[in-house]
Amino acid sequence: MNRIEDIQKNPLKSVFLLSIPIIVILFLHTFYSVVDAIWIAGLGHSAIIAVGYVLNLYYILQKLGEGIGRSCNVMISTSFGANEYDRANNIACHGLFIILILAVLIPVMFILIIKPVCSIVHIEQYTNLIASYFLIPVIFIVFTLLSNYFSAILGSEGDTKRASYIVMAGSIVNIVLDPILIYKCNFGIFGAGLATALGCLVSFLLFYYLYYVKADVVVKLSRQNFTYDR
Repeated sequence: MNRIEDIQKNPLKSVFLLSIPIIVILFLHTFYSVVDAIWIAGLGHSAIIAVGYVLNLYYILQKLGEGIGRSCNVMISTSFGANEYDRANNIACHGLFIILILAVLIPVMFILIIKPVCSIVHIEQYTNLIASYFLIPVIFIVFTLLSNYFSAILGSEGDTKRASYIVMAGSIVNIVLDPILIYKCNFGIFGAGLATALGCLVSFLLFYYLYYVKADVVVKLSRQNFTYDR
């Protein structure tokens, strides 16, 4: 509980120290997307146009995990302030449950709407390219959602530093694998999507280790801490 106590004793210093890693995380999310676009641009105009059309849609899906995490973050922090640690754990577990439901629904929705959406915005000729890039990241979006969620929950207990390190590790994997999978392995636009998915997988595995193997966290995400109150 030392991190929580430090925040309560030194709120001004804590705000400054906590904000820097969050800024780093936001920068990395933008930076690796730019790097993705640079490597994809080498595949030609069609590839960059196809990705550009639906990239914002993927970002919205990607940020669902972070959004739910930030919402839980507020309630968890309030619970910490009231020394209600069991309630904080319960809130975090409910958020995790919502994330897992979304992880099932989003791939199904993507597969169902990709062709109609491309038809509505008159980009039918790019449907196959769009599917090639986004299919793997969307199917394995559970890792992205969980990584963003764990990052937000970790921040609620004042540990934004380790969250930024883990996000950085995933971003580096994505950036390194982009040229290898796109050009060296000749996967093309599919390789860019695969690199994104693998980067998110690395982040997820590191968060999983932190929460369930090392268990060096304040918030405990387990079935035992999940209770439903009417």
